[in-house]
Amino acid sequence: MVFPFAFLSCSLLSGFAPPQAIPQSSAPTQVPVDVNTTFQKLEDIKVTVHRAGIPLPELLKQWSKPELALLASAGFRDQRVTLHTKDRSLRSVLESLAELLGGSWRMQDAGKTLFLDTGAERKSYAQGWWGYYLAERKQAQQTKFEALKAMLNRPPTVYKSGVNFRGEQRFADEHTRKSRFFSLLSPEIKQQIATLALTEDYSDVLGSLGEGETVLVPEESLSKEARSLLLEAEPGLRQAKEPSMFGFYLSGDTVNVKQIVPGQLSQTLDISSDYAMTMESFTTNFDQRMVAKVSTQMTHGIPKNWQRLLRYQNKTIWKNEPPKKYDVYILMNSPTSELLKSLTEQKQEDVLADSYTEMHRSPTSEEVRLSWKSIPTETLLNQLAAEQDYSWRRRPDKIYLVRNNRWYRDDMTQVPVALMTEWQKRLDQETIERKGKKKETEEEKVAHLLDWGTRFLANLSVFQIAYGLRYSLDERQGGGGYDSRSADYEMTPFSEYAEATLRNYRLLRFYSLLNENQKVAFRRGNLPLAQLSPAQWVKAEPLLLTTSANKEELAQSVLSLVPVQEIISSFYGYVKYPMMLPQLSLKTTFVPRTAN
Repeated sequence: MVFPFAFLSCSLLSGFAPPQAIPQSSAPTQVPVDVNTTFQKLEDIKVTVHRAGIPLPELLKQWSKPELALLASAGFRDQRVTLHTKDRSLRSVLESLAELLGGSWRMQDAGKTLFLDTGAERKSYAQGWWGYYLAERKQAQQTKFEALKAMLNRPPTVYKSGVNFRGEQRFADEHTRKSRFFSLLSPEIKQQIATLALTEDYSDVLGSLGEGETVLVPEESLSKEARSLLLEAEPGLRQAKEPSMFGFYLSGDTVNVKQIVPGQLSQTLDISSDYAMTMESFTTNFDQRMVAKVSTQMTHGIPKNWQRLLRYQNKTIWKNEPPKKYDVYILMNSPTSELLKSLTEQKQEDVLADSYTEMHRSPTSEEVRLSWKSIPTETLLNQLAAEQDYSWRRRPDKIYLVRNNRWYRDDMTQVPVALMTEWQKRLDQETIERKGKKKETEEEKVAHLLDWGTRFLANLSVFQIAYGLRYSLDERQGGGGYDSRSADYEMTPFSEYAEATLRNYRLLRFYSLLNENQKVAFRRGNLPLAQLSPAQWVKAEPLLLTTSANKEELAQSVLSLVPVQEIISSFYGYVKYPMMLPQLSLKTTFVPRTAN
């Protein structure tokens, strides 16, 4: 995504005429035109560009002219780059782009188009890695399923205290009781709980998702001894007039339990299973920062996708020296774009880098920015490489190339440029329409959440929402740009909606299954439960906070939304007028039939 700092100049000193109709990219056609001959003609054309996060097709379009169009393949359609260069040969910049991105220039359209092809190796590896990752993730789910099943089916463990004092013995007694409780569950319930490991689980990606899917078990389904053990573990267990439900859910490698009483918030109980230990949570971590470095230090047991990654990175990563003296205060969590900009402003360096959304970056203070002036360029770049898994090199023409070592992963997390442009216009229009209005009602907040959340889920993967949209920064062409002295709420236009989508991910998945008539009724709070299909009910049931007491009432009940809480997100600090979108759950309300 684009990054937060002001637009500087973007001028072409070549005297190019404004581009006319630019031909659309197509499969390259081999023609007898030598690329080097064309490049020689570009040697004397000088360009000056200072842009952060500019889409590559837009950058190339600025250098196009009627007699020679510059285009990139579909694989680079959403590629963004950061470029800082002054009076630099266009040939040098184009060669740098190909080197940085692993592409190659070729001629097509009878020599009228210079085409940057993605490159077969880059294309196959990017697609391959994603397949390796998902396959490894699926295997991890299967492994976790087997581990949970084995843990739940083993005999209860009696824990013995190794220390002779009351507190230690009480701790051992509690663990013995918890182990006994899970051994008393029926085989059917154990199977349902173990199957949770095979459900769609993005807890490591979403972060704020919480407990995930839940297996609901009626109180009467538990044996008398199991219920007695629950009371021992939780003396304050609520005694409901109506039978309560118990929900089993995964938290990491353990199974937790909560009590669900109709009409009340669920209560998490002080009881959990033993750990179902697996190592897959490490090998399938989506971040995989420094994975190549870690892999070289492992002597055995390296997962296959890591082996492939290691082989490829050993060929493509530029080897950099680690900082001689690592100093956590040098960069201070600054955006990479801020550092690259300073290299140009303070040291007159020319820099080209690929540009991706960065997590947890902070505005750079003037004090930190000034401190970079006295630090050698290579020291700063080595620090960046060590902290953020980048690599860099300096070309013979003295242009610094800076590459994200995990481009193959981050390519799949970015939001397409066309979608972002369309959504920005829609959001700007909504902002204009809300100006002067009173504070949004809860109903309006819910409507916004459902509208944007459904749009995101229909067009983006959960990885794109969590990484490419949640952390996106928007560089405004109007001249405002990024200003570290003020809140950059305009720079994170979708952060609040993305956060709300992640918090309400499972509810929005249920909502997306409704037809248009059902959605209208649901928004109004009068969707009859009898109209839900089995597939819809499977998604709705785990989200219920309240439900009717019996089957007869359930048949006459409607489904509606309940705001559970308003979570203050760290991103709200970047939003000038936060809507405080809520976390939502569901409830059912009995609607008695009126007499004729």
